[in-house]
Amino acid sequence: MVKKVLILCLIISLLCGCNSNKTINNPNYIMRVANYPVGSYSNIYLFNLESDGTLSVSYGEGIPNKMQSGNFIKDDNFITKQAVQEKVLSKIEFDELKKLIDEVHSRDVISVNNYQLDGIENIILINDKIYSFYEGEYTNDCFGKFIIDLKKYSPMNIK
Repeated sequence: MVKKVLILCLIISLLCGCNSNKTINNPNYIMRVANYPVGSYSNIYLFNLESDGTLSVSYGEGIPNKMQSGNFIKDDNFITKQAVQEKVLSKIEFDELKKLIDEVHSRDVISVNNYQLDGIENIILINDKIYSFYEGEYTNDCFGKFIIDLKKYSPMNIK
């Protein structure tokens, strides 16, 4: 009898699609950004903006085998989170970020121009488009403005 109950529970959990790897495919996310030192798995900031205006920022250490993939930004579990803070943005803040997100998303995908040994890398994920660039590149463009505003509106002090 116990075996039948366990088997039934296993079947139900498989049919329900229970999965611990939450990804950006969650329709509530508008975008995700990883901000971290080049060549490092430490001091990573992960920003998530939800459609209701909630901006969450996680800080932590990267998991090396998860960060080897170019698509690691899509996986919630690529960092061990040491701190998480959330903030509901004001309408003005949300509208400004949304406008910049739309502008970024309308552009072609960009990637790092010249590899650097030092600095901060930003990876933006909007839908299935990934944009990767160093801080300091695109400063006068929608990409740079977006990162500046994201940090400005962040509930966490970004170093």
